Amino acid sequence: MTPTEIHRPLKAVYSDNDVDRSTRDLKGNHYTSNDEVKAAIASWIREKSEEFFSDGMKKLVTRWEKCVRLNGDYV
Repeated sequence: MTPTEIHRPLKAVYSDNDVDRSTRDLKGNHYTSNDEVKAAIASWIREKSEEFFSDGMKKLVTRWEKCVRLNGDYV
């Protein structure tokens, strides 16, 4: 799994800038196994505050509403 593959699902909840800022620690790294990727992601998640995830969930509602207004086009 590459950082780009991690990046895509996060964009559903967070804006491009949030994802770019948040995944920069994973970019440029090469993982030899899925377990290494899982460990890196688990570490990244543990470092985030509750506010980070709360803000992301709030943004999800706004992005979902925009997607509906655009008839499902990418937001």
